[in-house]
Amino acid sequence: MSARREAREAAKEAKDAVAAEKATAKEYVDAALREYKPRKGGTAKWKKGSKVLVPHTDQYYSAVVLQGQKRPEGQWYLLHYEGWSNKYNEWVEEAGVVRFDKSLLEQSAAAAGNAPGDLSGRRRKGDVAPTEANLAVEIPQQLRLHIPPLLKKMVLDDSQQINLKGQLLPLPRSAHGRPTVSDILRDYEAALDKERPAEGEEREQKDVQAEEAARDMVAGVRRYFNRCLRHFLLYSHEQQQAEEVLGGAATPPKTERGGAPAAARSPCDVYGAEHLVRLFVKLPELVPVAYMTPPDVVRLEQALHDLMSRMTEIKKQARYFSMPEEYQTNPHFNPLMALSYLPLLGGAPGGGAPGGGTPAPGGGSTPAPGGAATGGTPALETGANSEAEDMEHDG
Repeated sequence: MSARREAREAAKEAKDAVAAEKATAKEYVDAALREYKPRKGGTAKWKKGSKVLVPHTDQYYSAVVLQGQKRPEGQWYLLHYEGWSNKYNEWVEEAGVVRFDKSLLEQSAAAAGNAPGDLSGRRRKGDVAPTEANLAVEIPQQLRLHIPPLLKKMVLDDSQQINLKGQLLPLPRSAHGRPTVSDILRDYEAALDKERPAEGEEREQKDVQAEEAARDMVAGVRRYFNRCLRHFLLYSHEQQQAEEVLGGAATPPKTERGGAPAAARSPCDVYGAEHLVRLFVKLPELVPVAYMTPPDVVRLEQALHDLMSRMTEIKKQARYFSMPEEYQTNPHFNPLMALSYLPLLGGAPGGGAPGGGTPAPGGGSTPAPGGAATGGTPALETGANSEAEDMEHDG
């Protein structure tokens, strides 16, 4: 009896093992089919909920696909980086997303000098400054700003609309349903007020210093934008519009009824997010970090990265940035002046969207704003340091 019972139990265990092996194999195949299902008729390669890797400047980072979007330039995905808050969610094109591979994730971390293991909570070195001011042993000659890919794309799209298609954003932005630079900075300050602990709660010294640095950054951005707009942030095709909206230096001040002088409009109260991003691109050349202490430089970098990250949040992005159809025809557009942009943007004046391979801003290929007098060559470029020093003394 005992022998037959043992035989039955052994047969049952073998049967259960085979069934478990089949179930495991089926789960593996089902998971593979869900994640790597062949594409049909231009459908997205990655589905909602897929776990993927995204290569950045220092290593690969794991992310989850929240949604996909088909655009004229290709398929894009909204990604959430594991271990990061939602404010770091960003749109990434399909070419910048690869299949999740844990070994590749750990190997890239080891190459970057990080310990292997679960790396989902690490902060991307290419995106933010050191979290502690004392980690900055050596300060470079310029600010270390990483412009998020979404903002880079905004700069390129805006440049194509202005320099190739002969269109302009209508000004002032507040009169056309979009916030101005002043509105965006006020939103940021309001967010800082909301995140401040209630009265009576103790705060660490570093938190107080970070908040002070953020508020100083807002004041500095406002001052730099007003002083640098005409010299560094406008394309040649925008100069006439600036003269009409802001008035030239020799223009007598306008007066209200009764002879009282009208309040002057500052660039921050006229222009919007597109021109603010141009300032971020130019800031490393303008801010005189040599006159700042290392901790102050690091806190400034952190505050600027925080502001840029908040601007890429989905709701703010939709409210801050204009759609292509919001641009208006530039009556002063000169196609001959646009010829200097053709090798850089790869398009035709007044034509359709330029071809692929458009260089990223900040890499020396994109025509930098500031070419007011020369149609693409940065004007007053050699005076950047003196202009920045003047503003530093003014502050």
